[in-house]
Amino acid sequence: MRRQCKGETRSGKPCGAPPLKPGTVIAGVAVSGEWCRQHDEDLPSSAKIDRTRTPEQMGGRPPLPKPTDVARRLVEENVAAVLRPHFKALGLHLNDDGTITPLERGAIITGESKEGTVVPSVIEDLAAQIAAAEKLLDRVYGRPKQQTEISGPDGGPLEVRRDLSRLSADDLKAAEELARKLEA
Repeated sequence: MRRQCKGETRSGKPCGAPPLKPGTVIAGVAVSGEWCRQHDEDLPSSAKIDRTRTPEQMGGRPPLPKPTDVARRLVEENVAAVLRPHFKALGLHLNDDGTITPLERGAIITGESKEGTVVPSVIEDLAAQIAAAEKLLDRVYGRPKQQTEISGPDGGPLEVRRDLSRLSADDLKAAEELARKLEA
């Protein structure tokens, strides 16, 4: 049988930690062997576990940040830089102070000449502008929900058929036993 500390957690549940070995000396006190280090009342508070200390204070390695946390922090610190290309495609300049200044035009269509030179067109690229606007709106308001309805013939309910012919006798017996257990 596993030995267990006689103490209780803050929520009133039994402590699951193993008790210290009888006769162990900690901070000059020999323990009885009925309590864990946290619950032994004979031990001074300096010998107890301080749960408020960080891993660095306890001599451990600090936890690595999650990549999503790092990305979130960088985006939040550089909002203007992240949003600027979207606004530029719309024909707007996002200033560092958060104001918007109109540009001469938004995203434009470019072509390549026979000599290999990239030639800008006088026609604005409306597809690129719409895509930029949609991305901004999706990020600000969330993507719109798209509901899909599936129906049977003539808009009626779907018919579900259970084909048990491919199951072996053992599989059928296991399915029946499982169905009985679920009903109980």
